Amino acid sequence: MPRDDGGNKGDKGDPYPGTSQNDTFNAETLPSSDSFTDLDTEVDLSSIAVHGDDISLSLSVGNFVGWDSDDFMPASVVNATSQLAAVSRKGTNSDLFWVARDGTVKHAFFVQGKGWTTDVLVEAPHAAAGGITAVSRAPDRISVFFVSTSSTLEHMSWKEGEDWKRATIAPVDAVHLSSRPVAISRSPDKMQVFWCRPGEITMAWYQDGAGWNWGGLFHQDQPTNFECTAVARSPFNMDVFARDPKGTILHYHWQEGGSWAFNFVHDTDPIPTNLISVASGMTATSLASNHLALFWMGDDRKVRHANLTVGARWVILEIARNAAIGAITAVSRGSTAMDVFWTQKRGTIVHGLWRPTGGNHGWRVQAIRAADNAGPAKVFASTSRNATNLDVWAVRTDGSVTNAFSDTA
Repeated sequence: MPRDDGGNKGDKGDPYPGTSQNDTFNAETLPSSDSFTDLDTEVDLSSIAVHGDDISLSLSVGNFVGWDSDDFMPASVVNATSQLAAVSRKGTNSDLFWVARDGTVKHAFFVQGKGWTTDVLVEAPHAAAGGITAVSRAPDRISVFFVSTSSTLEHMSWKEGEDWKRATIAPVDAVHLSSRPVAISRSPDKMQVFWCRPGEITMAWYQDGAGWNWGGLFHQDQPTNFECTAVARSPFNMDVFARDPKGTILHYHWQEGGSWAFNFVHDTDPIPTNLISVASGMTATSLASNHLALFWMGDDRKVRHANLTVGARWVILEIARNAAIGAITAVSRGSTAMDVFWTQKRGTIVHGLWRPTGGNHGWRVQAIRAADNAGPAKVFASTSRNATNLDVWAVRTDGSVTNAFSDTA
């Protein structure tokens, strides 16, 4: 860029995208799209790419077409280190769970045509500061799992027409207070919950008629954090992802009739650790029984996507830049759409949408909620009630929750 002293008068990195691959121009970039009075103009250019003599881009101005947003809950309502757990058990319902600052487990539920209602699921101070996850294994059932202040794993179960019921499924000290559990269901009669604790990845498993069991699955050196992610890509498969002390992403996979196996998320060699930030979250989803998708951020603030078609090699892609390293969430809608969400440093919520056709390996990236100077999200959750609906929630550093939603996504 030109300088007052007559130095650099421009170079090949200045245009968009240019040699520096500047594919985004918005409130978070340098230079930014803010006005001369430092106000957010809500102008967002993304996915800028050159195609021969043509340039393509995605343009969003103003109210982020197709998306609405609101301040879902005020400051101090949610413990800023708590996970958010979101499920949609059928096309007319969504449920959101979190741990409040006083250790209460709270529940907000949406019914189409009636809006949102909030209630208390577990009174204070039973829940630890962080770990909570949820799954719906059938349209009339919800299961919520949280880490208690006694380092147990607690299960709150609900069946339509009945009250919530509580049970302990892993005893005292089975779970670290900082563990971030993740729950999956591969069929209506089965559930699994995975969590990391020092030196071990642990699983609790349930089957109708047999009840709950739990035990350690994989022993390793102490993990760099207490977060893992998992996905059930079919009734016969489970995949779990975690990180070792070097930040390497580990992939544990199971198939009906076999035993657990292990490899790196990059065939036989790990992904270079400079492409993975130890401060980044991880999230996984699947489009089909032979497909896996994993998302995270690097220290270079790029959002990366590891894509696997079973029988082929992992493919690592960059889908966006200028991310705030931290929380990230993803959801799939059938076999033709994947959605991943993250924030930028001033709080802009960004949506990456994958479709089978399109530039940038099928990815389109756009901002869906303007920067509000509240800082990047500490925690994310997302869900989809049907093929066109998306809901995403972000916990800010002050414990407030913001929500972005679309019924035309």
